[in-house]
Amino acid sequence: MIPGGKSVVTELVILSVVVTIVVAARAASKMIRRLSPFQSVGSRKPTRSLLDNLRLFQSDDYIMFFNFGLFITVIYSIWVQVLWGNNYVTAADIVDWTPEDFHLAITGSIFGIVMEICKVTCVWGCKACLLILYFSMTEGLDKYHTGVIAVSVYIAVGYIVVMTFLVGVWCRPFHIYYDTIPVPAAHEQCMTYRNHMILDACLNITGDAAMLCLPIPLLIKAKLPLGRKCALIGVFSLGGLVIICAILNRITNFDAPIGSLIYLNWYAGEISTAMIVANVPHLWPLISRAFKLGTFAESTTNPFSTDNRSSFTMQNNPKSNNFNPVGSEDRIAGSARGLIYTENKLDLPGGKGFSEASVISGGWDGEEDSDAITRRIVKTVAITQYRGDA
Repeated sequence: MIPGGKSVVTELVILSVVVTIVVAARAASKMIRRLSPFQSVGSRKPTRSLLDNLRLFQSDDYIMFFNFGLFITVIYSIWVQVLWGNNYVTAADIVDWTPEDFHLAITGSIFGIVMEICKVTCVWGCKACLLILYFSMTEGLDKYHTGVIAVSVYIAVGYIVVMTFLVGVWCRPFHIYYDTIPVPAAHEQCMTYRNHMILDACLNITGDAAMLCLPIPLLIKAKLPLGRKCALIGVFSLGGLVIICAILNRITNFDAPIGSLIYLNWYAGEISTAMIVANVPHLWPLISRAFKLGTFAESTTNPFSTDNRSSFTMQNNPKSNNFNPVGSEDRIAGSARGLIYTENKLDLPGGKGFSEASVISGGWDGEEDSDAITRRIVKTVAITQYRGDA
């Protein structure tokens, strides 16, 4: 084990546990919300097939699960390098090495390039998850929507450029990344990754900065209570931590002397921060409940929308078919699109008429084992009302 390796391993264990808990909480939050879909009054819960269970998650959820696999690969790769070393050594460092030491270092070097590829892919995958969320949040807001699309293109191009140069440009032939110890001076990039790190830092940090500018202006203009608005701005400003970790990671890489693997601490720190920040917005229901922040919006209009239609949460007692508007229940995470459901002859205060109700979300209010008499069906809908004479 390299000097200081125990502290690195301790950090790996802590970060792995934290990230695992966060990703599991995200999955649990999605499953709890979608396992209780809106049902007609008096109907039984349908039996869910395997395909239905797979549909519990959206595209960004599956990307995040893939990112988690990459995260575990990065953590394991760091652990291997801490134990066995890699090719980041000088000729003086290997004077007394045995053939077994060379074999272990080559194995560590293989995990070194694997770590780099997985780390870049995971960090950019976290960006993709957040961009999908922003795409949903800005749907119907042309100016903000266009901004999300533009940043998405920049992020995608950046990833392609970084990976192309890492695999096909900076170190040729590619096998010198892992099978040559010590690395000749003419192929220094195969050991230091310096050019790759500069390019990666430029595109990674600028991409994060651009993404940070997407939700903040929208939240500032949102029609939300000040406390809730500040909380949401704080949640989406956590991207600044990813930028700070990326900068510190690169500074540590550039300053670390050859033979020292202390920079691996910040590799683990950067990727863990990116994973946590990408999942925090999807934990808003848990955060709001823990800190008693309430729902995402309490006004009767969508806080982001310029549409004049009202948005209601409809309640229905299992013993009655009467629906009454009781306020809004906007969601911060997940797609803004919902199933289209037409409700005719809807009883509304002040008279009766015909209305179209576009259901955004729905489910049973209360716990599964609650008394059926007191439980209610809760639907979030956008209503276009056509009043008629009572």
